Amino acid sequence: MESMYYKFPFVDVPNSLKPIVGKPDSGTRMYRAEGSDEEMVVWFDKLHEHFDQLVSPGGVSIFVPASRAAVYKRIEEGKLTLFLFHVVKVRRTWLGRKSYMRTSPYGYIPVSECKAWAEELKQKADGRAEERLTEKEIQKSENKIMEGKKRRGRFERR
Repeated sequence: MESMYYKFPFVDVPNSLKPIVGKPDSGTRMYRAEGSDEEMVVWFDKLHEHFDQLVSPGGVSIFVPASRAAVYKRIEEGKLTLFLFHVVKVRRTWLGRKSYMRTSPYGYIPVSECKAWAEELKQKADGRAEERLTEKEIQKSENKIMEGKKRRGRFERR
């Protein structure tokens, strides 16, 4: 069962990697970086050099029986690490001005955190099963007590 002292094993993001992955959004572990296609390749390589395995948010379900919505909810609550990279393209408007277009980000989550989340869910499910078993045992005990009182009452009346 989950201990009240349970601490989720988040990946360590060393200071040396922070210039590459960027700063996390406030209250989350969602690290954002942006740049050119070439900078995205550097970001991708550095992530994979430091972290053993990474998976896209859609791939979390390989390890965790959770919907995409649950994955994003957990990320937004700061309970799962996500590394994002937005490719920014510079274009010229018809007036010759620069226009910056930010694309949908590439995103990766450490597999170690996915496995830890799956274990957390398993422990919670096991704990609930134990609670139900305990409740059933309590109910059985109460039933035995009530049956005993009824029997004693019958014997006392005779």
